[in-house]
Amino acid sequence: MVLETLLPLAIETLTFFSIYLICSSSLNLQQGYTGISNLGLFFSISSGAYVIAALPTRLAVWLYGIDMDFVYQNALVVSLLNEKFAKDALTPTILLIITFFAAMLVGGTLGYAFTYLSLRLTETYLAVFFLCVAEAIKIFGENFIPLAGGPNGILLPNFFMWLGNYSWIVQSIFFIVIPFIIFVVYERVAGSPFGRLLKAIRENELALQCLGRNTISFKLKVMAFTSAFLAVAGVLVSLRMRSVVAGTFDRVDYSFWPWLMMMLGGAGNNMGCLVGTLVCIIIRRIVYWLKFYLTFLP
Repeated sequence: MVLETLLPLAIETLTFFSIYLICSSSLNLQQGYTGISNLGLFFSISSGAYVIAALPTRLAVWLYGIDMDFVYQNALVVSLLNEKFAKDALTPTILLIITFFAAMLVGGTLGYAFTYLSLRLTETYLAVFFLCVAEAIKIFGENFIPLAGGPNGILLPNFFMWLGNYSWIVQSIFFIVIPFIIFVVYERVAGSPFGRLLKAIRENELALQCLGRNTISFKLKVMAFTSAFLAVAGVLVSLRMRSVVAGTFDRVDYSFWPWLMMMLGGAGNNMGCLVGTLVCIIIRRIVYWLKFYLTFLP
């Protein structure tokens, strides 16, 4: 009985931790290593969510010949897609792979583009600029209904339906393994000559420019690289919730919390970032669980 209760809680906590690890470690490479202040982290995350809302579901509707509008007849279409996915392993798997690559492409492109537009801004103004961009994208998502259902959002089909009773196990492994692969990539980047160059940009960008290094190009690469992985986090969040609601991706949950996680573990330290993320997630989940178990306050 205890195991049946604790196992889902442990898996849920580990899933939250893994997804937030992408957010905090991406921010760590931006701010901790390169010195790029980004308060609008959630614009990259939401871009991944919008991709999974707009692309694979419509492709599935077209492939299966379902003559319905995915947004306005969302619940019925999702029900039909779940029935199709339960009998077809290949189509949802291919759609999921396409979604991840498309999300990385969109996230990386947006990260590069908005960084390029803000090259002349100093650190404080840069942070505010990214925050404004993220809020603008959020407002666009909430009001442009064909993208992701507007303020009400949309439901997503279960892309793992073909696994039957084992789908939740595979999903849990999926949500945990991908973020840790990304974390290992960040760790390898941080320990490489490229990572040491990023630290040099953070410490004294002018000195590096005097030595003939194009620091702007390195910043653009970092933002494109990390924004692509942040878009993956957005896809994972949406897959976990099986829905996309634009208002979910706000500055508190997907900008301020990752900042706290990074600062708690120590900026410029990936392992510290991991510990900071773990501490914050455990505290958040404990508070969340307690409100269900404490029936009254003494």
